[in-house]
Amino acid sequence: MPNKQKHHQSIGCEDKTPLIRWQGSDLDIFQQGETFGGHYKVTRRLGKGGMGIVYLAEDTHNNNTVAIKGPLPFVRESNSLREAYFNEVNITRRLQHPGIVKTYDTFVIGGLPVIIMEYLQYPLAEFFTGHMRVKDSFLRRLILAMKQLADVVDYLVLEKIVHNDLDKNNVRLDLEGRLKVIDFGIATQHQENSLAIISSKYIRGKASILAPEVVLKQRVSPFKRDVYALGCTGILLAYNYSEHVQQEEGWRMMRKQLLRKLEFKTADSKKIHKGIADGSIIGSMLKKIEAKYPSEIMGLFKKATARQHSERFSAGELVAELSKMQRF
Repeated sequence: MPNKQKHHQSIGCEDKTPLIRWQGSDLDIFQQGETFGGHYKVTRRLGKGGMGIVYLAEDTHNNNTVAIKGPLPFVRESNSLREAYFNEVNITRRLQHPGIVKTYDTFVIGGLPVIIMEYLQYPLAEFFTGHMRVKDSFLRRLILAMKQLADVVDYLVLEKIVHNDLDKNNVRLDLEGRLKVIDFGIATQHQENSLAIISSKYIRGKASILAPEVVLKQRVSPFKRDVYALGCTGILLAYNYSEHVQQEEGWRMMRKQLLRKLEFKTADSKKIHKGIADGSIIGSMLKKIEAKYPSEIMGLFKKATARQHSERFSAGELVAELSKMQRF
């Protein structure tokens, strides 16, 4: 773990550093080769998300590779986005679970935090299509993946946190083969018995994993949203496998499909939201794979993505159900 520096500042501190420098492009916080925090040497930009930009860096104290995440320029200009970014940092810093990306350190530049994180090189697809797949059948890998992620969701419930964006793009693989959840950019903190309602005009989150109660703005407990998202992700994985993996070259096709974003045939958000609310979108996916998987797996998928909130698994129930599936 990187050593903390004397000039490290807590998130709430005022700092005297200049505003973030946009060098190299309108987005870049750091230049290639620049040293940050005394011992983090920036290697290259990895990519950007909704609010942040991520760099690959070397910790020169121990030669470890780390990821550095800082805010995009427009975050500074919006009170709501600044609040959301601080929320992400504060949530990520306090979570301690083997299935969640590690946060090593935080610094403040220009009034906004920069996060030093564990670097997770591999996408979720590698869990199924990489060298480890030869040890298990796809179904066994799928159950193992869902069990690892359900453990994370169950932990988040104990911490009163909802990730709200638990899709295949926010799951990475570490060098030991452990799946880890990343990107808490739209995560929310709740009280234990809170009944959450989406009051915003705009619904945040990917349509492919959006729970019906979010679209319908129902006043229900928020802690089953991530269960629904995990069920959707499992169904997507099962669908991609059954459609594309019939022989060895099919693994490459599946990996290509998993790395692509899930897109709906229509761009009409009203139609998509209607399909989520009435269960027709997830229902059509389930019908396509129903004959190809054991009834126990299909039953688990259906209950994890139940349209009625009261009929859906809780996180703990999902963990228990997955733990029973040892025979596959």
